Amino acid sequence: MIQAIPGKARYQVFMDHALPGHFEFMDAFANAQDAEHHAKQLHVEYLYSDTVVLDAHKGSLLMTLPGKRTLTGSTI
Repeated sequence: MIQAIPGKARYQVFMDHALPGHFEFMDAFANAQDAEHHAKQLHVEYLYSDTVVLDAHKGSLLMTLPGKRTLTGSTI
């Protein structure tokens, strides 16, 4: 489950940088477009990982960018 980080801006970007399904907080933005743009940049840079944007006020995912790797962490 992805949980918002208290005290950060509304739109929060997370990435499963270490292991599939273990999301780490990357950055937060007050503007949804800025958060989506940042998430897309991360996704291009780290193509293997999943990247998501969370709307912390609504508690819902705004964007999901799936990575290219298997459940064991191997890159496809």
